[in-house]
Amino acid sequence: MISIEPIQNDIQTLPPEAQDLLIDFIQLLKKRYPETKTENIDVSPESRSFLEDAHEFIGCLEGRPGDLATNKKYLEGFSTE
Repeated sequence: MISIEPIQNDIQTLPPEAQDLLIDFIQLLKKRYPETKTENIDVSPESRSFLEDAHEFIGCLEGRPGDLATNKKYLEGFSTE
C-alpha cells in the first residue's frame, strides 16, 4: 500500500492551478473506475465470466480491427450448418 503522507506533501507544494487539475483528474478516475462492492463477496473463478477475466487485455493490440466482424471474408462459412 502506498503511504499517503508523501503524496499529501507533494500536493501541498503544487500551485493552486495544479491542485485544481489534480482534483479534476481524481474525479475523472472515479468516474472511470467506480467503487465496487465486491470486497466482501467471494467470487470464485467458476462464477466469473471470460470478459471479467480478460478485461485487462481488451484493446491491447494496435493496428487490428476493433471487431473481427468487420472482416466479412474471415467469417465466411461460420454460420453454415
